[in-house]
Amino acid sequence: MHIILIGLSHKTAPVSLRERLSLEGCELRLALRDLPPVVHNGRQPAFHGGVILSTCNRFEIYTYGMNPERARQAVIAFIAQTKGVPTELIVPHLYIKTDEEAVRHLFRVASGLDSQIIGESQILGQVVAAYEEALAQHSVGTRLSLLFQHAIHAGKRVRAETSIGRHSLSTSHAAVESVHRALNGLDGRKILLLGAGEMAAITMKVLQKRGRSPHVVVINRTYHRAAQLAADNGGKATSWENLSQEMAAADAMICATGAPHIVITEAITREALQRRQR
Repeated sequence: MHIILIGLSHKTAPVSLRERLSLEGCELRLALRDLPPVVHNGRQPAFHGGVILSTCNRFEIYTYGMNPERARQAVIAFIAQTKGVPTELIVPHLYIKTDEEAVRHLFRVASGLDSQIIGESQILGQVVAAYEEALAQHSVGTRLSLLFQHAIHAGKRVRAETSIGRHSLSTSHAAVESVHRALNGLDGRKILLLGAGEMAAITMKVLQKRGRSPHVVVINRTYHRAAQLAADNGGKATSWENLSQEMAAADAMICATGAPHIVITEAITREALQRRQR
């Protein structure tokens, strides 16, 4: 049996394709259940089970099979069918690794060495979550289970025993630092925050720590989630219908939504600019 990795990342694929392949929540659970079973009961599928690591920066399937080439074709077909994306759009952006190369890649990912921001801390938690979800859906055999346990252990050791994570930034930290530099500080500035999920919550906390009394306005499709995030962190929430108005009044905007589609359209931007010029 060969360990096989097929995936794409921020290094190989544009955001538009990564967004189309993204899997989370119920959709991820259903995809894991649709993988060929780990126990094949006499049949020999092209690959056996798998762990799906789907983040904003990467989409990877770790699995194993007798014939790497047969497994490669089957996994690509599985991805295309699951997400409704033609294979010809996917294949040019894929990397395919087997055995030692696949193992080394996962260890690098868990350790933060393959991230867009080297050493960022969120990826280890995402690897853990991907493994635990696969366990819950019974799509992980002994081989993959041992691989992910060792990779997670290695990721923790790297952060505990080296300085890689000591001064690293998460994507949220990097966004706030970029805004801080552009505005020469956040004190008293009005920041518009789009989203109310985990990434937005982290961004909110970083904003409050980085500046003295920044005025943060939270907008989310679901208003009560925006209101809760704002209330927990001393911000203000408003409805999605006020987006262009708030964009026009803000000193900066940080988008931290999990939306699989374009959020800030040309029309919204044009309306905000017109309001700003009044």
